[in-house]
This record gives sequence, structure tokens and C-alpha cells, in this order.
Amino acid sequence: MRRDQPPRESRYAHYTPLTASRPHIMNQALAVDILTIPKRANTPPKADYSKRCRYHRNHGHSTKECSVLKDKIEDLIKLGHLKKYVHKPQSYIPYNPYR
Repeated sequence: MRRDQPPRESRYAHYTPLTASRPHIMNQALAVDILTIPKRANTPPKADYSKRCRYHRNHGHSTKECSVLKDKIEDLIKLGHLKKYVHKPQSYIPYNPYR
């Protein structure tokens, strides 16, 4: 991302809380073929070379900060994938009438 450009806007108003980092979830989603890496993006001029995005395979932002990856992970969650990475509040106890 160029330093003189505003950050890309998020597609969602709310994101699902996760139990693992986005880079870890990305690796797991790639391993089970529910996510694909896009074509390599060019590193923008004046990019921050101290940050590297493994999803875009370029510099300028980190994988953890990647808003495109964040949206892709949220898309997969909404499609019913990645359930084991969705954080459930501790107070959540499903009702069981047979207890």
C-alpha cells in the first residue's frame, strides 16, 4: 500500500472473532483447498519494505494486516468453513434439557 493512499475500506461492518491468527488460518485454508493465493501483486512504489504479505506475495503490509485476506476469511466463515477457528464466548453453554 502506498503511504499517501488511504487504507482500503472493509467489506464488513463486523468480523467474526477468531481463535487463531489470520496467517495461520490462511495456511490451513490453503492446505484444504478452500482458499487460493491470487496472482502475485506488484509492490507499490514507496512501500514499506519491512512488511511482507504472504497472501499477496509483495511488500507494503503484513499478512496479519491484510484487509483482502481478512475479507476472504470472513467470506469462508459465512459459507460455513473454518468453524474451528470461530471464537465462542466462554459464557456460551448450549441448552440441554436432559441434564
